[in-house]
Amino acid sequence: MKVLTSLTLLVLLVTTPVTAQLYIQNGGSVTLSKKDSYLYLDDGLSIEPGGTLTVRGTIEWVNQATNLGTLVFQIGDAPASGDYGKMVATQGDDIEFVNDVIRTELVDGYDPQESVSYELITAGSLDRLPETQELPGLFWSYRFTDAEVFAEFDATVFPVEWLGFTGRWAGKSARLDWQTATEVDSDQFIVERQNTAGNWLAIGSVIAAGTSNTPSSYNFLDAEPGPTNPVLYRLRQIDFDGDFTYSNIVALAQAAGEPTLNLFPNPAQDHIFVEGLDSGNFTITDAAGRQVARGIINDARRFRIDLPVGLPMGTYFLYPEQGAAQRFTVAR
Repeated sequence: MKVLTSLTLLVLLVTTPVTAQLYIQNGGSVTLSKKDSYLYLDDGLSIEPGGTLTVRGTIEWVNQATNLGTLVFQIGDAPASGDYGKMVATQGDDIEFVNDVIRTELVDGYDPQESVSYELITAGSLDRLPETQELPGLFWSYRFTDAEVFAEFDATVFPVEWLGFTGRWAGKSARLDWQTATEVDSDQFIVERQNTAGNWLAIGSVIAAGTSNTPSSYNFLDAEPGPTNPVLYRLRQIDFDGDFTYSNIVALAQAAGEPTLNLFPNPAQDHIFVEGLDSGNFTITDAAGRQVARGIINDARRFRIDLPVGLPMGTYFLYPEQGAAQRFTVAR
C-alpha cells in the first residue's frame, strides 16, 4: 500500500483480501465504505497525525498498529448483521493510541431502539487509550478491556438525568429549583404539592428542554404553600409520548411561631372549618359586603362554623377579629 500524502484520497471498496502495509500521512485518508469490504495487512498499519482511516468493513492486521491520527468506525445496522467497522489482530499483535481520535458514526439512517454492543477492535493488548473519544450521541459509550474496544448503546437510560431538586423559602412563598444533566424528548415538568389529606395535587407546570445533552436549570415559585407542615413537593416529568417519571420529594418546614391559616372545605356547603386563627369575634359577609353570619372563635386549632340554612351559592368572606379576610365559596 503506497504512502498517502495530504493531497491523496483513497476510497477502498474491497471485497477480496488485499495484502499490504498501510501508512497514512498527514491529510491522507482511507475508507472501507461497504459492510463486506475486507483488507488484510501483513505488515501492520500506521495512521500519522492528520491522517484518517474510516472502517465499515473488516481490517485484519499482523504486526504493530499505531494511531496518531483519526480512526473512524461506521455502524449501519445491528451487530448480528455484521454491518459495522471492525479491526482484528489475527496473531494477537498490539495497537497503540498516541494523541489520537477514535470516532464512531451511524450511517444510512441507522438508529438503534434497543441496547447494543459492537466489538470494534480486537488486539493482543491496548497500548494506552484513545485521547479523544467521539460518539454518535446520547447514551452511547466506549468500553475498554485490556485488548478490546467496544461501542455500546444503552436504551434503558431514563429520559431525564437529574442533577438535583431543592426548595427554599422566599418570604412566604416557596421557591423550587431543579437541574438536569441531559434530557431526551422531555415535554414538561408538573409541579405537585401534597395537601392535608395526603393527596398530590398539580399546582403548576414548566416547559422542558426537549432533547438536550447539556445541563438545564428550572425554577418555580409557589405563592400559596398551604397549611401543611412540612410542605411537600415533587416533580412529574412527562415525555412527548406521555410517559412520566417522578423526582425526589422536597420538604420545606413552616417557620416556627407563625400560625398558618387554613379554611376548608372550599367550596363549602353548610359549614366550614378554620385553623390557625386567634380566638375572638368573626363575621361573614357576601360579595356585596352584607353580613350573613357572626360568632366567636374559641379554638384556634380547629373551629367549626355552621353557615346559615339556605345560604345562597356564591362568594363569601370570613373576617376574623385579628388577621386578614378569608375568601370562600358556597356550592351545592
